[in-house]
Amino acid sequence: MGRVVRHGYMSKLIELECKQKSSYAKASKDEYFVLEIGSWAGGSTITFAEAIKKFNKGKGKLIAVDAWQSFHGNEHIEKPSHLIMEKALKDGKIFNLFLHNIRSAGVSDIVEIKKGWSRDVLPTLPKEFFDLIFIDGSHFYKDVLLDLKNSALLLKDGGVICGDDLELQFNEVDADFLAQSKDNDTLRDPALKKDYHPGVSLAVYEFFGGTVSSWKGFWAMRKTDNGWEKINYSEMDESKVEIPKHLK
Repeated sequence: MGRVVRHGYMSKLIELECKQKSSYAKASKDEYFVLEIGSWAGGSTITFAEAIKKFNKGKGKLIAVDAWQSFHGNEHIEKPSHLIMEKALKDGKIFNLFLHNIRSAGVSDIVEIKKGWSRDVLPTLPKEFFDLIFIDGSHFYKDVLLDLKNSALLLKDGGVICGDDLELQFNEVDADFLAQSKDNDTLRDPALKKDYHPGVSLAVYEFFGGTVSSWKGFWAMRKTDNGWEKINYSEMDESKVEIPKHLK
């Protein structure tokens, strides 16, 4: 579910976007549509869905895409936590927990589930349709880059593409060490002594061609006619965000 404070930024971004959508999104409708890639047990699903209900009067939908299957593979079991995750996936516990959580949170009525790998599901979704796309699936470089490329086609002009687990941006890390280890799920930068997700750092940098707007590991960029631009809301400040009620 990521660091709890990130959910505060996620919710605040939906709030600000719903207030400004007529200014940013072309042919804006009353509904606000979110695509989530990687749902796990539903933490971010609930955060975004509750925000739609609170800040857009419940008008909209969240499409949750997740295979709820093993994605690490034996060669990428790097931590004890990965083993726990693998077992929970194989037993079907995580998907059942996801269903329980969205029902208990009262958001299942605006959540549509697309169970499958994002590489297979995303090409079947409508182009230039979504107001916001959140990427938090596989963190391996090639998978993140593919999710970015596929998501860009589905996002309407003026919409926002965002994601989780960008603890360090490319310009902050040892680039040579990252290049050698980009296929790791997690990595510790030798100079900074900080853990990060190298696949996310590299793919985001390559796709956008530079740094992106980010807050405590949550990142976002806006799609425009002229390319991508950073999000500059002054309200995206830790002192102004509120942790969603389901995480308190």
